[in-house]
Amino acid sequence: MRDYPGMSKKAVRGTILDCIADPWQVGDERESARYLSDGVLVWEDGRIVAVGPSQEILKAHPEVTPTDYSGELIVPGFIDVHLHYAQTRIIGSFGRQLLEWLQTYTFPEELKFRDLGYAREVAELFFQVLLSCGTTTVQSFATTHPNSVIAFFDEAHKLGVQALCGLTGIDREGTAPDAYRDTAQGFYDGSKELIEQYHGKGRCGYSISPRFAFGSTSEQLEKARELAREHPDLWIQTHLSENPAEITSVLEFFPDCRDYLEVYEKFDLVRPRFVAGHSIYLSEDEFRRMGEKGGGIAFCPASNLFLGSGFFQWDRANHHGVRWGLGCDSGGGNTLSLLRTLDDGYKVGMLQVVTSRREKCEESLRLSALKALYTATLGSARCLHLEDEIGNFEVGKAADFVVLDTAASRVLDERRGTDRPATSLEAACHQFFGVMMLHVPEVVRATYAGGSKLYSA
Repeated sequence: MRDYPGMSKKAVRGTILDCIADPWQVGDERESARYLSDGVLVWEDGRIVAVGPSQEILKAHPEVTPTDYSGELIVPGFIDVHLHYAQTRIIGSFGRQLLEWLQTYTFPEELKFRDLGYAREVAELFFQVLLSCGTTTVQSFATTHPNSVIAFFDEAHKLGVQALCGLTGIDREGTAPDAYRDTAQGFYDGSKELIEQYHGKGRCGYSISPRFAFGSTSEQLEKARELAREHPDLWIQTHLSENPAEITSVLEFFPDCRDYLEVYEKFDLVRPRFVAGHSIYLSEDEFRRMGEKGGGIAFCPASNLFLGSGFFQWDRANHHGVRWGLGCDSGGGNTLSLLRTLDDGYKVGMLQVVTSRREKCEESLRLSALKALYTATLGSARCLHLEDEIGNFEVGKAADFVVLDTAASRVLDERRGTDRPATSLEAACHQFFGVMMLHVPEVVRATYAGGSKLYSA
């Protein structure tokens, strides 16, 4: 639709599918979905003002002429709660387990982000790839260099996407190259400057980011606590219980703590807006405490499989009321696409039924289309405590959405048959599950963030 003076409302028309509730928590998961075979989404100044059947919405808003995506599937923008933008150029590096992989690939690449020009190159590439995958919100680690954070936020702000990031903290001797490590005070001072510069600028938010307790001393975690006390509206991101060798070392570094989670509890970091990547080997008690304190977990199936780390047990997280969302965890993972990540997530659930002898949990471990969509959208928004801003098409939320071509390949086209547009919720779910499991890049036809089209195939 062409813009004219005084004409600020815009709209799209197509098959609309989003989640309005948690499909794990309703009696019939179909009750968690909003489905419109022929729907219209209207926004103004980047915010949704109306969504509903086309006849109803077009009558109420005669001034808009929707962009026509009839026959395509319109879903909320995907939300990635855990990844590493500075690893974009080492995605798919030959498999090693976590600690060796960090030393071999990660730290040598991340050292390059001392240079602002290099950081800007990667940040631009990173966001363009994300948008081509339908991701409109991201929480990412940077590096120990302020330039890495500056480049990330500058690019995010230019595009108008929802973006969380922060200066990475790692100061423990022997856990990273000397040239990469920072200091506890440097982490605090650098974070303070970046918070003042970027937190709340447009859609940018600051995440206090000690990389993991394996790499941070008590002094640095104490500085993270100071930052959290001084700025209660910040996010906190870290890693937790990703790898058995990592866990063993952490408990040796912090012998007064009974488990890995208690290290972060000791420094008052586990709270709402705290997101711990992986959390594969949590005990029942750790899940319970995480739920009670409002912390969140990033489910990263692609990297958990690629690095041979293990399986996240989301049924136990659900049991204890833990918020959790989806992360591609590049470059530990081998994709920036959350659709491809959901493919791995589905398989992780199915494998757990057999390998863990948890047949009674089969239904809760099967990642249906609606559960997958929820995980990548509203569930991830709740994990970040941003469900009032993003995650579905409720009026007042940001107009972040993705248009999916459910016949983007010959196989998808044949699978869909003649049901275009989807004439039922079941058909729409069948189509979404298809693009998730048979993903090709062409399935993402367009990506909008804050009502602006930022990617078009």
